[in-house]
Amino acid sequence: MKDIQRLKELYVQYKQKKCSAEELELFFDLLGRLSFDRLGTYSFAGSTHHQAITGVGECKEFALSDGTVAKLGPESKLHYAEIFKGQKRFVQLEGQAVFNVVQSKEYPFIIQTGLVIVQSMGGCVNVLAYPEETGINVLVLEGQANVHIERPNYSRKLTANTGWKILVDKTSGILRKEWINAQYILN
Repeated sequence: MKDIQRLKELYVQYKQKKCSAEELELFFDLLGRLSFDRLGTYSFAGSTHHQAITGVGECKEFALSDGTVAKLGPESKLHYAEIFKGQKRFVQLEGQAVFNVVQSKEYPFIIQTGLVIVQSMGGCVNVLAYPEETGINVLVLEGQANVHIERPNYSRKLTANTGWKILVDKTSGILRKEWINAQYILN
């Protein structure tokens, strides 16, 4: 319900040309998340929905409809549309996955895990988001990623480039950026 109220506020600001580009981006992210929530986990806006699940010690690698390659880690779940439609390429993740995202300046690749949204325009991103863990890690192995968290009365966004990771504390909602040596991870 709070998302709906925030959407209405941002839409009014947008119509009056009183909101910034960041607020407009938040508006569309919230709209996408709200649409996703209303449609339910098993419906992706008129497209056939798929779900990939891995067991203990199992990994799966497969290509999505835009050419992005997803490598799903052990005990993970990925929901995705058979064919991406509209302006966003959207998936929902529980667990771990490495995404080799096909470059697109027009259509961001969105990974949702709980209240955290990871956005990439292209590159390689490793997302660790197991539900039982208190934090989420987003490692940018190549390219750039934006990480958003939206909670009642609290919205934050951080951007990271190659070699950085963003840590999200799910309890407090705090985002923190740390340097990693992505070169060693890729080799």
